[in-house]
Parts: sequence; structure tokens; C-alpha cells
Amino acid sequence: ALTGYASIGVTDGASASPSLESRDEWLCESLKTLSKWTEGCKAITLSQLHETLSATPTTSPPNDINNRVPPSLLTQLLSLLSAQSHQKQWSTALHAQNSLIHSSRALAAAISNTGDYGTSSRRAAASLLLSSLPPPVEFLRHPLSLSQSQHWEDAIVALSDLAATLAREEMDDVATCRMVGSTDLVELLLSLQSHPVHAVAVPVLEAWLTLQDVPTSERHPDLASPLYGRLVEVILKRVAYPPSFVS
Repeated sequence: ALTGYASIGVTDGASASPSLESRDEWLCESLKTLSKWTEGCKAITLSQLHETLSATPTTSPPNDINNRVPPSLLTQLLSLLSAQSHQKQWSTALHAQNSLIHSSRALAAAISNTGDYGTSSRRAAASLLLSSLPPPVEFLRHPLSLSQSQHWEDAIVALSDLAATLAREEMDDVATCRMVGSTDLVELLLSLQSHPVHAVAVPVLEAWLTLQDVPTSERHPDLASPLYGRLVEVILKRVAYPPSFVS
């Protein structure tokens, strides 16, 4: 049932029924249930999201993400967290924000469950997420830009946690930049680390600590001294006293 509801979120707004608000409410409640389920039972893996087929067929333009992969629940979440979400005409800003929050939390919880770690299905799912970061899909990047323009702080925090979780749990591949999109994720994390809201920047620190455990000889050269030079600069700016500070 959840896969059927989730697919509503990526339909073209022109085909929406008159009860658009009730459909949005239905979608957000299903996403909220999914996030509570993945966070609570701690048994839903990234592989399972990738292998759970949508109950509703998806019709998309030729360059759409749903034509690149089978329409799985992971694909539907990815659609809600990418540039494709602009196809959805939300009835209210609150529904749009809640969809980002609950989609991010559900996906982050599934990524955190490493019960499928080392399997080909998890690697395929992680590769899909990372390769979707660059244009035109802009996974994470598009919803972050939208959330910042709308001042949706809770959504920005949830998206930051998702980005940090993806980097932390897939660091073996991210550190070597073997997967397409790895450098895009690192650049996104750097921008989040410098975010003025403390709750947005804090989750990213765990990603850098995880990277620190990877020997420099096993990392991509750009993720050694060059990255840490930039990172130290960002962190020093955050911990420095403001110019107006008086002892």
C-alpha cells in the first residue's frame, strides 16, 4: 500500500484529481508511516527499498529517473528528493515540506541499517543514489535549494542528516571516488558544514570522522590534504568569536 501511495507524489500535476489536498495528505501520512517504520523496527534495508516494486505504474518523460531504473520504492523516494519533484503540484507548502522531511528520514534510516552491507543489491542502490546527485536529477541538491529559499529549517536538517548518513555508511566507496557522484556528495557536505544553523552542520561532522578512519593511501588524493585544508577553514569560521565579541 505504501508503494502505491508514494507513487502519487511523482505524478504530473495536470493529471491530479480535484481532491488534491486530500491526496497530498494521504501521501504525507504514508511517508510518515514509512519513516516511523524504518526508524522503529530497524529491519528495513536500502536493498529492500530498491527491490520493493511500486504498486502503481509510473509514466514519465524519456529523460526521467523512473525510466533509468525499475519503479521501486527507492526510486519513488528519490523522485521526491530530486529535481523531478517540481512536477508535483502541492496543495500547500506544509505538505511539500513534510514530504521532504519524512522521505529523508525514511531513506536515512534504511541506509543506516547495514544488514545488507556488502551485497550487490545494496551497492546498486548506493550507486543509484550517488549517481543521482549531479544534474539533471540533483538528488538532495534541488530539495535543499528549495528548502533554503522557503526557510524550511526542519526539512534542511532532515536533508543534511540524510546526506551525512549516505556518506558515513558508504564511505568505503565515497573515499575512493569510485562511484559517480562521490565528489558531488563531498562538496554538498562542505556547503552544509558551513550552514549558519547549528542543527544542519552538526550531522556532517560524523561524515568527516568516518573519512578520517580511512587511510590516506586508500583515499582519492582530493580527499586528503586538499579537502581537510578547506574543512579546517570552514570549522574555524564556525568556532571563532564574532567581530563584536568583547572579553
